[in-house]
Amino acid sequence: MERNQKAQGSLEYLMTYGWALVLIITIVSILAFIVGEPASVAFSSGDPTKFLVKGGSVIGENAEIMLQNVTGGKIEITEVIMTSNYSTENCTLNQEAMPPRDDNQSIAVSAGGEMRVECGSVAGNGSGTISINYTDHAGLQRSVDIMSSSTGTAGLCDDKRVNDLDARAKSGQVQLAWTHTAPDSYNIYRGTESGSHSLIGNTNSTYSAYLDDNLINDINYYYVVKSLCGETESPASNEVMGNPTDRDRRRR
Repeated sequence: MERNQKAQGSLEYLMTYGWALVLIITIVSILAFIVGEPASVAFSSGDPTKFLVKGGSVIGENAEIMLQNVTGGKIEITEVIMTSNYSTENCTLNQEAMPPRDDNQSIAVSAGGEMRVECGSVAGNGSGTISINYTDHAGLQRSVDIMSSSTGTAGLCDDKRVNDLDARAKSGQVQLAWTHTAPDSYNIYRGTESGSHSLIGNTNSTYSAYLDDNLINDINYYYVVKSLCGETESPASNEVMGNPTDRDRRRR
């Protein structure tokens, strides 16, 4: 009799609160699907006889990597630059018990000493290179690349990458056009050297067009477009070149 009462009590409890348990499990499953796995980054040294990778981690979209100087002598690091599918930026270099270095200021690392490099904009599906420029103990300028490979949910804008950017130049302007890929907006990048671009504008036009005017004629301008999803950029589009020309002047 007592067992039957306990069983009946358990059944009533499940009938009363079971729906709540099912709802909680469903919500957790949906959140896990939306959030996905956090970004992770693997690092490797291009020359382990100069720099050893001691470890690395990712917090949000920022990567932190520990390196050891195994060049055999004291070095002066002059610049650390991260180049990835998503951005090119200066990284921050730290040593234990030392403040971060200021811009344009080198930092000395003793033989066998360790240093911490912090770089942002590494999240997403892609890869990048951390270039370390330094002066060795003999006074020679050297450079070592640390390769990074990242995977994570921040690459959700990758499928909105522009693949068919086109440029048409007129006097003092370049008209860009591409097929709309339905991101939140597009970032427009321009440079006067192939492969080197700076952000010049943003557009959310569904016509997928951008007019860059007030340009100097007879100069080559190089462009790429990056789709923007929230705060996450897609990889760069194909690069195009436009050369504004005063055609009336040429005909004369």
